[in-house]
Amino acid sequence: MLTGAVPYSQFSALPIYAPVRLGCDGSDENMVLYLADAEIARQAVNAYNILFGLGLGVTGLMGLYALSLFWHKRSETYLAWFAAYAGMLTLWSLGSLLSAYAPGAAAFLTRNAYGWSALLNLFLCFRMFGLPLPGRIPACAAALGILALWCPLKLPISHTAWNLAHAALFLGSLLVLVWACAARRPGAWLALTGQALSQGLRMVMALSGLTEMTVGLSLCTIQYAKLFNLPFLLCGMWIISRKFAEQFTRSEQLSAQLEAVNRGLEQQVEQRTRALREEQVQRVAFMANAFHDLRTPLFVAQGCLDQLPRAEGAEQPLTVLRDRLDFMRKLVEDMFLMAKLEEKQVIFDEDRVPLAPLAERVTDGLRDDAARQQVRLTLELRDRCVAWGDDLRLEQALQNLVTNALHHTPAGGVVTVRLYAEGADACLEVRDTGPGIPPEEQDRVFLRYYRAPGAKRQGSSGLGLSIAQQIVVQHQGRITLDSRPGQGSAFTIRLPAVRRPASEA
Repeated sequence: MLTGAVPYSQFSALPIYAPVRLGCDGSDENMVLYLADAEIARQAVNAYNILFGLGLGVTGLMGLYALSLFWHKRSETYLAWFAAYAGMLTLWSLGSLLSAYAPGAAAFLTRNAYGWSALLNLFLCFRMFGLPLPGRIPACAAALGILALWCPLKLPISHTAWNLAHAALFLGSLLVLVWACAARRPGAWLALTGQALSQGLRMVMALSGLTEMTVGLSLCTIQYAKLFNLPFLLCGMWIISRKFAEQFTRSEQLSAQLEAVNRGLEQQVEQRTRALREEQVQRVAFMANAFHDLRTPLFVAQGCLDQLPRAEGAEQPLTVLRDRLDFMRKLVEDMFLMAKLEEKQVIFDEDRVPLAPLAERVTDGLRDDAARQQVRLTLELRDRCVAWGDDLRLEQALQNLVTNALHHTPAGGVVTVRLYAEGADACLEVRDTGPGIPPEEQDRVFLRYYRAPGAKRQGSSGLGLSIAQQIVVQHQGRITLDSRPGQGSAFTIRLPAVRRPASEA
């Protein structure tokens, strides 16, 4: 039955077009035909194709853009919901392209994608503004979503019920956006405006199918070109872009604040470092002056002690006094030297130093001490090496290592001094058969005033190893330690070798 038909004789009186509703009695399906001349129809089809391509491209690009943002910012979960929503709208639009080639697949894709887009739209409104999902809303939305997806389930649901289910989902999304506006969420009013425009266009087309109302060709073109999806998508993308812009602005502000804090900290550190350096210089200068002042009365006291007449019965007290004065003098000398070494105030008389005669002098000078302690002191000259440095200071460093080994070697033990070449280094090794040094103590042996637990002699100042290390380091060398508990220790002075003199080869 034709309703509202226009007689053919009146076609020429139509300025542009005229709608004619075509339907069948007893059915709720009807179709509107638009009668127009060929030129107007051609223009309408071209406009539809352009608008359809525009809507499909914009929808697809928005989905890809949101998906790329989510890929790099996984914490922003609303981006995934937005990408899924835009993707479903894109699939829905693609269904129209398949209608001429695969009508069944096109109908399946169109109805299901549209139903899922309605359901995703509701959840997107929650996620975009961080609103909590009430307890029963997910269940109700799922029920409406199942109702909207009746096509694959072959349910006997009419076209009107299908439209009402979608309308209920979109109405729910509007209510959610009203809630977001009431909660003063940024961008909620913009999203509500876009959603109202999109759903308003949808409702006009949906209501025209339920009533006798007809719509113009322009509005019908917008419907079938799926342009009513764009207002909400554009508003949503605007909100997303503004959120990221605000995050970038906040990051720039925090970066500027951090730079300012770092500059302040650098200035404070520089000032504190300068103050500590000045305090260190003053402390070392004070210590050097104090040690220098202590040396004079000690030398005077020892000289007076040597000039005292040896009365009968006074030899033992004088020996003890002389021994204590010697220890104090050595302690003051070591502390004075250590202070000057730390401040690089010791001037080295540098020249080529044959290390073999140096090792011989040290071992020969300490044999009496080793004999008194019942320790065997041996010397092994595997290579005759030459180093560059101060002969007296290098001898002092080696003597401190040998003296330290004698202190920690029990009676009957052996202390061995070895001279050998290893690569570009001249090595002086002092190995003992003492108790060894525990691994947790090995990093502390070169600290000032350090004494290893179990040392048999307490006459040491605790500065011998520190002085030896400072001397060797200032000769561009290093001291290595190899020690195992129960197997003794080996201290090795490694100096850059100059050459081996032909006379000593």
